[in-house]
This record gives sequence, C-alpha cells and structure tokens, in this order.
Amino acid sequence: MIKIVIYKKMSKNFSPLELKCYYREMLSKKEKSEFLKYLVREFDYSQSSIQQKMTGQCDMNKRDLILIGNVVENESWKQL
Repeated sequence: MIKIVIYKKMSKNFSPLELKCYYREMLSKKEKSEFLKYLVREFDYSQSSIQQKMTGQCDMNKRDLILIGNVVENESWKQL
C-alpha cells in the first residue's frame, strides 16, 4: 500500500527524495539493474556515480532530476 502511495505522489517536478524512494521501494533487484543500465547507456552516466546518486550517497543536480524523472514518468527504461 505504501509503495503505491509513493508512486502516485510523484509528479513532473520530482524531488531527489521521490526518485530515491522509487528506486529503493518500487524496483526489484533485477529492475534496479536494468534501470541503471538504461541510464548508463542512454545518458552516458558512469555506473558508480548514478548508483551513488540513486542510493543517496551523492546529491543529484537539476539535470539529473529532469532526466531521471522523465525516465521514471514515461517508464522508457522498461520498453527496451
């Protein structure tokens, strides 16, 4: 129930916390791997830096919020 509420609260203006909750709560281990691979392949992120940003070890900048927010909203990473 909580996972659905977190996901439905997301809007086009994602906060870093919302994206981190999506990554941590909504995705299985396999989906996390596919999600990170998609971001690395499509947006040329380094594997370690994007993983650190999604787990909260590093801060996200505005570019990250926009790009990752669009990927989450459109679920484009699931289509490949």
